[in-house]
Amino acid sequence: QTGVIRADTIDEMFDLAACLEMQPLPAGTRIGIVTNAGGPGILAADACVGAGLAVVDLGERTRQQLGAVLPALSMANPLDMIATAGPDQYREAIAAILAADEIDALMVLYTPVDSTAAAPIVEAIAGGIARGRQLASRPKPLLACLMADESHPRLMAGSEQIPVYTFPENAARALGKIARYAQWRARPASGRRALPRFDADRARAFCQAVVQARGSDWLVSSEIARLLEICGVMMTPAVAVHSQAEALSTAAAIGFPVVAKLVSREALHKTDVGGVAVNLRTPEDVSA
Repeated sequence: QTGVIRADTIDEMFDLAACLEMQPLPAGTRIGIVTNAGGPGILAADACVGAGLAVVDLGERTRQQLGAVLPALSMANPLDMIATAGPDQYREAIAAILAADEIDALMVLYTPVDSTAAAPIVEAIAGGIARGRQLASRPKPLLACLMADESHPRLMAGSEQIPVYTFPENAARALGKIARYAQWRARPASGRRALPRFDADRARAFCQAVVQARGSDWLVSSEIARLLEICGVMMTPAVAVHSQAEALSTAAAIGFPVVAKLVSREALHKTDVGGVAVNLRTPEDVSA
């Protein structure tokens, strides 16, 4: 409700942070995938669909542009340029798909076949990104996956740094959550909830009265409830009792089941000292 992106693991938290820091938010969920290996491309597509992204068909104009540089290949998405794809194919394919109006984000996969060709292809990937940025009508996030290649942990396209992920599933999960976050960001602000205004002067005076009475100290449960009431926060009804008889009459007035909780400034964590009893359903439970 408040735009928080939940990361399930620590590495996913860093995956999300890298994309948010380096890339613009997507305008939608439609993603294009460029790869030189069919297996990783299919795995990437499956991961994207699982993350809520849409692996859409490429438009006719985009297919025509790709056909000029990849004449013998299918113009499907994921675009599998096969293992023989060189720097020129990567550069032109990335530029064309990044500029395509039917695409909101792009994932580039590179599986090294010949280690001597890796550096020129990584350079071509950067060049394609820079060219695609010039041609695109709006900013789009781009994520790269350089599989089995530890020599290029950073990918720079001019002054832009591209987030690089070890596997396509990592990139897909991060982008899927970021796309949902972007949809939340696009919602009208008037639809968000806000706490009602509270009397700050009354809240401050209440806290000052506690300090004057016993110094800087923890608030007891009844005091916390009162402070939150002043601040407009609804609480479950609670009554302080001082004897078994008071507990029984109060429980009957509230209605079963009830919870009993110790009131003590010495015991900050009431459960640790057995000071919380839940699901008390009968007078006998309360007496005990």
